[in-house]
Amino acid sequence: METTFGPERMAGQGLDEHQEESGDRAILALLTDPTVRDQIDLVITYRRDAYEVWSARGLVRFRRLLRDGRLAFEVIDKLGTNPIEDQRHTSISTCGEECQAASASGHATNDPNLAFIEPSEVSYPHAYERIAQLFDSPYAADLVISPKCYTFGLQRGQHGALDVIQSRAPLAFFGPGIRPGRYDSAPRHVDIAPTICRLMRFPFIDERDASGRTASERGVAPDVHLKRQDGAPLQEIIDADAPAPERVYLVLFDGLSNSELRHLIDSHDPAIANLRRLLDRSAMFTYGSTVNFPSITWPSHSTIMTGAWCGHHDVVNPTYYDRALRQPLAPQGQGMMTEGYLGSGVETLYEAFHRVLGPQAFTANIHEPQGRGADHAAL
Repeated sequence: METTFGPERMAGQGLDEHQEESGDRAILALLTDPTVRDQIDLVITYRRDAYEVWSARGLVRFRRLLRDGRLAFEVIDKLGTNPIEDQRHTSISTCGEECQAASASGHATNDPNLAFIEPSEVSYPHAYERIAQLFDSPYAADLVISPKCYTFGLQRGQHGALDVIQSRAPLAFFGPGIRPGRYDSAPRHVDIAPTICRLMRFPFIDERDASGRTASERGVAPDVHLKRQDGAPLQEIIDADAPAPERVYLVLFDGLSNSELRHLIDSHDPAIANLRRLLDRSAMFTYGSTVNFPSITWPSHSTIMTGAWCGHHDVVNPTYYDRALRQPLAPQGQGMMTEGYLGSGVETLYEAFHRVLGPQAFTANIHEPQGRGADHAAL
């Protein structure tokens, strides 16, 4: 059975019928105006039952489907090159490969910090899923811009983009219940919280998976650990016969490049001696983990803490527009007490630990942007 599965909560995101002419003019200007065209990789929107990705290289329109209860994606139109067709998670994974890609882009360098890589050389892991989820939120934009991976506005190296360089973060687990080793699979940040819940032996509950439907609505037994679970436990690293951990520490290195970390490991840099002792005993993913889109702090940290994409937890950007209130919201600019922006349809790990383990469980948040439900939260 197959059905079209468009945005879950339509409230004006994407291009409405009356916005199409102005939207097309804006897309054209972004891709052709000499002031901005060299900074823009993709312009993304949703209209008329399809997601659209525009670029100077070409256009693709695709639909999100529910196929036998699972998410699927279908390309329905293409003009020129499909700009996000290459969705490999393995491309440009080392500092050396970054320099090679820069050379292939016409920007030869031996310094990975100056590796200016053009869109023709990058890939876009999980691109269809990450684009579609964003437009599930009523706070999503009409048009979404993904800049080239090395430049946006007045700053080079800005982050937030869809491409593999901007979207790859290191990921490693170690401790009780973990099978150490190096893994080449393609995890996503939405898989982190479900993996922690599985390691803790948390029970399945009758709540929503990536399709937005509860187990009861899908006609199956409870099969998720969180109120909205877009990800899945990383079963390959879990030793089901080992005892459950007594506690969990989740450490986030905001903005750390996976290729840079691999370089530090391979060069035996003493700066990471303590971190190396942990990583040497860990289950570490060679190609890292694909982060939320947009790949930027407040949305991505909330994704890690909930197991849900930002289109479902509603912190869709550092600053975004509330159409109902007709005013901008700026959780990152506010800094303190930004957990109030998190949507009610998701559950944080702090809340899940208390739901399962009771009030005697203690959860602490140390300078982490998303702290809803934590007993102690510095922000």
